[in-house]
Amino acid sequence: MLLKYEYGCQMKFFEKNDNDCMLIEGENKNTLFLFIHGYATSPKDLLPLAKALNQFNYSCALILLEGHNENNPNKYVYNNWKNQLLNTINYYRNKYDNIYLIGFSIGATLSLDIVSDNNIKCIKGVFGISTFIEPTNKSLLKILKFMNFIKIKKSFRFLQTTTHSTKKEILYDKYLPVKQSISIINKAKNVINKTKNIETKVFLLHSIDDKVADYSTISNISSFNKKIKLITIRELNHFLQFDIPENLLAESILKLFQLQETHNVYEVEKSNIINIYNNLILELNQWSSILYKLIAGFFSVFGALVYFSLPDILSKKSTTPYFLISYTLLTSIFVILGSMYFFYLNRGNTYLKNYIEPYLYPISWISYRTNKFIAGIETIKITKNVALVIMGVPMLIATASLITILYKFLYLSEPNLHNSFFLIIVFFISLFLYFNAINTLIKLSHYTNRELYDIKIQKFENFEQMNTIINLIMNISIGCVKNKN
Repeated sequence: MLLKYEYGCQMKFFEKNDNDCMLIEGENKNTLFLFIHGYATSPKDLLPLAKALNQFNYSCALILLEGHNENNPNKYVYNNWKNQLLNTINYYRNKYDNIYLIGFSIGATLSLDIVSDNNIKCIKGVFGISTFIEPTNKSLLKILKFMNFIKIKKSFRFLQTTTHSTKKEILYDKYLPVKQSISIINKAKNVINKTKNIETKVFLLHSIDDKVADYSTISNISSFNKKIKLITIRELNHFLQFDIPENLLAESILKLFQLQETHNVYEVEKSNIINIYNNLILELNQWSSILYKLIAGFFSVFGALVYFSLPDILSKKSTTPYFLISYTLLTSIFVILGSMYFFYLNRGNTYLKNYIEPYLYPISWISYRTNKFIAGIETIKITKNVALVIMGVPMLIATASLITILYKFLYLSEPNLHNSFFLIIVFFISLFLYFNAINTLIKLSHYTNRELYDIKIQKFENFEQMNTIINLIMNISIGCVKNKN
């Protein structure tokens, strides 16, 4: 039976050949992968991945959620979808001993909801892609409620893909029903507490830069339940499955669920890890030494500069603007260099946190250092206060110097910059460095907070799983999946 899809001007077809699903049979008659697509999209979300898994001789079924074949938003009802998925599982459990659920966005949420409420023995695992539990935009629900209040029925959809070309590979509604969207968001949020009950093995693939499904929520539920493992990707967007070669993603799923043997896996012995750990600590100590010398040298040089220049500045001599510009230049360069060295320190700590320490100690050093409940709230406070002095004071001095130059020597035309072309050039150079320093600090803060605090440590069962994930991340190719069907 062929069902016609109507999404705006697009006309596509989806073949239902078994219990409201498209079944692609494989030689393995014991195991089925059941795919659940996203909200107001289509099974085409996961069709390339299903075909790739079928190449490994596994049967794959793609469910068509109610309402999506009729372009009927009134049938976009979360509980109906959940019952539909449960009925489909009950249908296939009579044919297959092992069922793995692979869901995208709200499809992954439905999968988690099912395994939270039901102890179905045939479900051996869940693989969620960009799982939607809460929206990344925290004000989205309020906006939708306001639109519903003023009787707006539809909202325009901004399809969040990493590259524009991926949009051509997706079937989707260009407008989302407001009332139904509010209900679905609320239902998805209810799954948060349920995930504590999950006993099934779960892997969640999620980008920290996802603009639709909130990463922090997924990170939190994975920390509450050890059965749920989070695979963090950076720089990708919501439809990230189109940025990973489908054959590689399919093979990774099989390895994570231990359905495929891995040959020539690089097994790292604990002694080798300790060697890597010691080398990394040595490198971190070297960066710390450089940073310490930089900070000590800056305050020494700047202190001497202030000592010799302050009398001229207070007496408003003609050399005053030169000294003020030198303040800005020196402090901006210090902040830029300091940010660079802090970045390398944090990068080393991030590697330590994710790839070394999970296999050494129950509580790693980086976890101890960054966790206020273990290391103490004083650690966080003192760190912030010290950082404020080291980076904040120089930037405050640079800001004050620029304001003084702009006000007194340009606006009031005191012994001013107009008399010296060289001074004007140096002034604009210092202005450029000043804004560059601010931008560097913002990026450093974002990187540090994200890599050391927002991304929680994930300890996988064995090195094989870790190698699988590293290989997956190393072979990302944005927009690589081209679905011709």
